[in-house]
Amino acid sequence: MFREIGYNRALLLLMMFSLSLGATDQEANELFAEGRALEKKGKYSSAASDYMDARLMADSGVLKGNALIAAARAYRKAKLYGDEFDCLKKLVTEHINGINFTQVVDRMYKIGDLFFEGHRDVAVSWLPFIKKEDRTLEIYEAALKYAPCAEQAADVRLRVARMYIDDQKP
Repeated sequence: MFREIGYNRALLLLMMFSLSLGATDQEANELFAEGRALEKKGKYSSAASDYMDARLMADSGVLKGNALIAAARAYRKAKLYGDEFDCLKKLVTEHINGINFTQVVDRMYKIGDLFFEGHRDVAVSWLPFIKKEDRTLEIYEAALKYAPCAEQAADVRLRVARMYIDDQKP
C-alpha cells in the first residue's frame, strides 16, 4: 500500500512538473521576435539560436516550420552552412507540406557544392581557425535521397562516386 501511494504521489508530481514546463506559442513568438531583432543587428548566430529555441517552445506546426526557416536563413547569413543544412533536413522530414520542396532541395545541393569546394564551418566563433569536419558526402547523400532526379543529381553522383573511390568505400 505504501509503495502504491508513493508511486501515485510521484506520478502526480511528475504531471504537475510537466504542465509547468509547457511551452506556448506566445513564448515562441517572443523568442522569434528576439531572434529577428538580433538578425537585424547582424548577430546571425545568436538569432539562429533564438529561432531554434522558438521552435522548441512552439505548439503549432506552422510556427515550428517558420522558426526552422528563419534559423536556416540566419545560419546562411552567418556562413554556417552545415547548421543551415541541418535545419533544411528537419524541414524536409518534419514540415514537408509547409515548404517549397524544390527550393529546399536545391539549397541542399548548393550547400553540398560549397562543402565540395572546400568550405568548412567554424567550430567556435572566437577561434576561426578551428574548423568542423567535412560533411560533403552526408549532404550530397541526403540531397540525392530527397531528389534523385534533380538537375544536379548526375554531377553529384559522379562526385560521390569519386569520394567513395578516394575513401575506399564499397
